[in-house]
Amino acid sequence: MPVFPTTHWSIVKAIQHADADSQYDLLENFLRRYLRVFQQHVDVRFRGVPLHEREDIVQGFVTDRIVEGQILTEASQARGRLRSFLRVCLNNYALSALRSERPVSSFELQDDELEEQSGVACAFDIAWMDQVLADTVTRFKDKCYNDGRQELWDVFDLRIGRPALVGSAPVAYDTLAAQLGLTAHQVRSLLVTAKRGCHKCLRDVIGEYATSVADIDAEIDDLRRIAGSRRQQARLIDML
Repeated sequence: MPVFPTTHWSIVKAIQHADADSQYDLLENFLRRYLRVFQQHVDVRFRGVPLHEREDIVQGFVTDRIVEGQILTEASQARGRLRSFLRVCLNNYALSALRSERPVSSFELQDDELEEQSGVACAFDIAWMDQVLADTVTRFKDKCYNDGRQELWDVFDLRIGRPALVGSAPVAYDTLAAQLGLTAHQVRSLLVTAKRGCHKCLRDVIGEYATSVADIDAEIDDLRRIAGSRRQQARLIDML
């Protein structure tokens, strides 16, 4: 199974050796990537817990363990994947917080390690994939609008984006052609251009934490693995 891209470890090492001011900026950048992942993971793993308590768990974990507790100083690339380290720390923090309020039944936390050993992506990895794809699509939409190419976004969104992210049916080429005042052939050509542009956005998003071409390619392969049986997300990655 691929390790997490090496540049994330570079960020962790920079945090470990930075002065207070620089460390704050690095942590802010790190958390911008992971905060939504933490929340989605807790929402899935502790779905029986009220929403406000799940949100408190994530905020508490960030404040008590990452910012004040500085758990990233304990992280080591030699010990395995960064996502696995963070997932275990978050699970332990959540269980400790919940046990202080109520008995925690074993069914409330599924075994991520067993999922990984079986080749099934765990909730933490799925949350990461969802965020990367959402960031990619948002970036592509912004680029289309900024470039005055709204028709590129419309074609991509209705043929690929919404079906992958929200499960809607792809709009037929003839229907899109009628809506845009184009031929079906022109719509197909636009879709090819849109897919090429969105693929570049995907590589740009990943390139923010995996700067080498090899690391970017490895992360895309890992996203395909994580997608697994999630057909729509796998289709989005494959089509890009």
